[in-house]
Amino acid sequence: MKIELNTATEEDLDKLPSIGGSFANRIVKYRQMLGGYCMKEQLMEVYGFDTTRYNTIKGLITVDESRIVKIAVNLADIKLLGKHPYIGLRMQN
Repeated sequence: MKIELNTATEEDLDKLPSIGGSFANRIVKYRQMLGGYCMKEQLMEVYGFDTTRYNTIKGLITVDESRIVKIAVNLADIKLLGKHPYIGLRMQN
């Protein structure tokens, strides 16, 4: 049985080999910041996640892109955009 990254709970992720509670928590938090994973390779962006860990679980996970929560960038405020890991805020002097 494969685990879908955009709907998995921490408990679901904890069942994957080499994940554990700490990584399960990080995976869910990063998913919330992104609005959902669009590809499983994005797990490599989770703090501390490495190639060995990814290769161990890549065949056990899937991504359902229909579960992504999209941001209306033309309507979103700076605070919301600033929290997204791909956008963020840049401070200039």
